[in-house]
Amino acid sequence: MTGWLNSKNKGIAVAIVLLILIGGIVWFVWPKHPSGSDNDVACTQEAKLCPDGSYVDRTGPDCEFAACPDASSTPNDGNGLWRTMTDASSGVTFSYPATLTTEYTTPVDWPPKVAVFDKAFSCTQAGDEYSQAGRTIRRTVDDRTYCVTTESNMGLGSVLTQYAYATEKNGQLIIFTFSLQAGECDHYDGAEQTACNNERESFDLDEVVDRIAQSAQLP
Repeated sequence: MTGWLNSKNKGIAVAIVLLILIGGIVWFVWPKHPSGSDNDVACTQEAKLCPDGSYVDRTGPDCEFAACPDASSTPNDGNGLWRTMTDASSGVTFSYPATLTTEYTTPVDWPPKVAVFDKAFSCTQAGDEYSQAGRTIRRTVDDRTYCVTTESNMGLGSVLTQYAYATEKNGQLIIFTFSLQAGECDHYDGAEQTACNNERESFDLDEVVDRIAQSAQLP
């Protein structure tokens, strides 16, 4: 009887040791994911168009859109989206987006040309966008005022528009000029037409030019 009990005790001891070994192996091999980490969240593949033409995705545990680049910071995100140059004629140094990252609007005369005049800023609203003299209107971005002149010419399925943004900078008049070619959304069908219209509504050119103007350093 005593021998049988000893054998039983030995069997129990061996079983306990085996359970401990198996538990240790499982602990090391089993994948570990902290509770509530981003790995547990699958966000929808949506993108938000920022004023500078870049896009941000949904991220984090709440799947909120990431913040757009701060217009008050140095506009160079390390990916080459924004670049810095000095205008040869005016000597003004400014930053600008290398691309607008828009599918249906393409920069033609880009980066903008800059002119500086030693005169007061003023804005007289008048004209028509498709006339030879173009249309001039006053626009406000945050607390800054711009006098914007546009002159458009229609082509086959697209419109070429010349822009002139004038504002005050350090007591002087500064003007940024460039051209954009935009496809006419009505010439597209189905999903492309919807995407074109959505891009028109979401893309804010005034914000982009304002960021360029705020980065400008006069000689």
